[in-house]
Amino acid sequence: MKKQLLGLVATVAITAGSVGVANAAPLPDPAVHNAAFCAASDIGLTVTACEGFYNGQLLSGSPNAIADATRELSELGFAWDGSTIYDSVSGLNGADPVLSKVLNGITYLAIHWGGGVDAPDHGQDTTSFYKVDAGNSNILTFALNLGSSSDVTIYGTSDHIITHTGGVPEPATWAMMLVGFGGMGAMLRRRRTLAVA
Repeated sequence: MKKQLLGLVATVAITAGSVGVANAAPLPDPAVHNAAFCAASDIGLTVTACEGFYNGQLLSGSPNAIADATRELSELGFAWDGSTIYDSVSGLNGADPVLSKVLNGITYLAIHWGGGVDAPDHGQDTTSFYKVDAGNSNILTFALNLGSSSDVTIYGTSDHIITHTGGVPEPATWAMMLVGFGGMGAMLRRRRTLAVA
């Protein structure tokens, strides 16, 4: 009886585990209001790719917004860690952003467009993601060619793009570490020699 009960519990646990795995499907893309609006002419930078316009404020920091932003940035070729922000500007009220840090080279950014009548998707509250080439001009501001801008988030630009790859040291770092360990070993060996004498 005990073996039968344990077998039944194991079967239920395995079935529940497989149901849990089946339900762990990735979140669907946020609703696209009008992907045709996402274009190279949206902003006054050289846009090489864009994703959007997606329903709602995807720059809010909520878990769902972070998941959606991570997915859309990944489609642009940027592996975002879900928390690192290079720069951001909020409360634009239709104005162009003035950044506190410069943009150079390949840059990944997102824009939240409020629901004003001149918003890019006919008054809808939307968010779009862009991969741009900012050149080497140390850009602090750029034009938003569509109305009702609300927030801009810069995820990475040029050398400031942070990648989290597991941290494999470069050869020069390995050499420095080996020299340091060798020096520590030599000091310890010398101390033991002096202590014995």
